[in-house]
Amino acid sequence: MELAQVSRLAECARKENVGMAGVEFGTEIFEEQQTPQPKAHRAAQARMMRRRRRRVRVRRHRAS
Repeated sequence: MELAQVSRLAECARKENVGMAGVEFGTEIFEEQQTPQPKAHRAAQARMMRRRRRRVRVRRHRAS
């Protein structure tokens, strides 16, 4: 969910940069967008690691 919101913010910032809204609010949008991005990325990485660990554990148990 977080990553999707960040990507939407990025798209909005890119689109609005062409018009007047980008000139007025572009910097604010960019500053807000940059802070949650690493957190969202870490959360996504953590989810992937959890999935991998579960799969590996299940395989080992079945094999043994």
